[in-house]
Amino acid sequence: ASSRLRAGPGQKKPAAGSAGEKSDGLRTAPSGSNGTSSVARQTGIIIGAAVLIVVALYMMSTMGSSSSSATDGQTMAAIPQEGLLREPTASQAEVLREEISGLTGDDKIEKQRGLIRLYISASRFDLAGAEAEQVAEFVNTERAWINTGNLYYDWMDTRLIEQKAAWSVKAVNAYRQALEINPENLDVRTDLSIALMFHPQEAVMASRENLRVLELDSTHVQANFNRGIMLLQINRVEKARAQFEKVMTLVNDPEDPIYQSAREAIARITFQDPES
Repeated sequence: ASSRLRAGPGQKKPAAGSAGEKSDGLRTAPSGSNGTSSVARQTGIIIGAAVLIVVALYMMSTMGSSSSSATDGQTMAAIPQEGLLREPTASQAEVLREEISGLTGDDKIEKQRGLIRLYISASRFDLAGAEAEQVAEFVNTERAWINTGNLYYDWMDTRLIEQKAAWSVKAVNAYRQALEINPENLDVRTDLSIALMFHPQEAVMASRENLRVLELDSTHVQANFNRGIMLLQINRVEKARAQFEKVMTLVNDPEDPIYQSAREAIARITFQDPES
C-alpha cells in the first residue's frame, strides 16, 4: 500500500488481473484497480485517513450525543450494506458460482477471479475478500494475500466504528500472510498497522508496526501520515501537527492527495484548538 491510511487502498494494491489482486487505495487505486507502489495505496489511505482524523478529533472533542447520532445516521445511509446482492449481480454471481463448483486448478482460479471482479463492481468487498482468500490459500503468493487484505480493508473502511473489528481481524491475517512471504514490503506493513488500529485484541501493535516501517524508511510518506493520525488519537496534538508538516515537506506537491490530506489534518487541528 502506498500512502493511504493504508499504504496503498494499502500501497495500493496490485492489479486486479491476477489471483484476487487488487490495488490499494488511500491507496492510490481502489480495490480491484492496478497499482503496486506505496503511493498506490494513497488513495484508499487518504479516504481512511480522513475518517481517522475525524475519529481522532472526535475523541478529543466535547461533541454532544445528538450531533453524533445524526452523523451516524447519515453515514449508515451512505455505506454499502451487507445482505443479498441486487440484480443483475445476484444472478451473475450465481452462474459463476455454479461454474466454479465444477472446476479445479487454474480454471477454477480464473473463474474465481471473475467472481471477485463482479463483487468489486458491486462494491461488495466483503464477498470479494472471502473469494480472494480462497484463491490466496490455493496459490499462496504475496500478491494474492495482499489483494485479500486490501479487499477486507476496503470493506472495513466502509463500516461504522463498532463494526470494524471483525473485518480488521481478516485484513490483519491476510497482510501477515503476505509479510511471511516478503517481510520487507513496507507498504503492506503500513497497511497492517492501520488495520491493527481496529483489531479487538492487538490494537497496541498498530503503533509498533508503524514505527518499524519508519525505522526502516524514515521518508515513507504513508507511514509518516499514519503516525500523525496515531499521535492525534493519544492527544499528542503538536507532535501530530509536526508529523503532518513533515508529510507536506516530503510530498512537496500541493496537488498530491496525501499533501492535501496532511494540510486538511492541520486545518482540523487548528480549528479544534485555535490557540495552538
